Amino acid sequence: MHKISSCFILASFFLSFLIFSTTACADTVYTRDKRTWQGLIIAENKHQVWLDLGFDIAIIKKEKIIRILRSDSQTAKNISAELKTKRQKRNQMLLSRDQKPREVPFETFQGHILVQALLNGHVKSKLLLDTGSTFTFLSQEIASKLGIPNDNKGLAAQVMTSDGRSQKMLVSTLRTVRVGTAEARDVMVAILPKMREKTPFADGLLGVSFLSRYNFKIDYKRSKLILEQNRPNELPKT
Repeated sequence: MHKISSCFILASFFLSFLIFSTTACADTVYTRDKRTWQGLIIAENKHQVWLDLGFDIAIIKKEKIIRILRSDSQTAKNISAELKTKRQKRNQMLLSRDQKPREVPFETFQGHILVQALLNGHVKSKLLLDTGSTFTFLSQEIASKLGIPNDNKGLAAQVMTSDGRSQKMLVSTLRTVRVGTAEARDVMVAILPKMREKTPFADGLLGVSFLSRYNFKIDYKRSKLILEQNRPNELPKT
């Protein structure tokens, strides 16, 4: 994994503070290196915690955690809604930068936006764009092609879905997810067992674990998803 610079970590904490400064009570994780992480716990197992910081998702190992202060269920729903609103506002415009934004063609089906994605450099998939989903979700069929075993208990975690419910499923990290010419590394995914029953026309949902790496907007007239990288391409870990 690539190391995250100290400047990036400090910036992460600052952004986290700004995001939750008006929130009644976010989930707070205290680690042994005397850091405090505030966000929303979106998945957890006996080995680690996945914390939505608003601008990204941090993966924190349980062995490094001293204690966790958890928000109640109603507050968690409010935080989730607040994060979604902030992301939508941020993505209403693209920042003006030297790097040319990438344009990714998409198709629509029953009102849904579908994009072609290449996973780990060799597995082709069609993903439904879901800006309200923190995770990128994949079907069991695609997970099998990626070599993610469906009986690996070590990967199991309680995952918060976009409707606020908690469901046990496998969680893994893909080396790369490529959409058009835009590629992100270390993308967190969850395996949704009945994905095909809910969306038979797609192999999964492309969520914030990929989209948070970019400012993006949707050009419906030209059927283009426009992506502009806004920060380093790896997940922050501790």
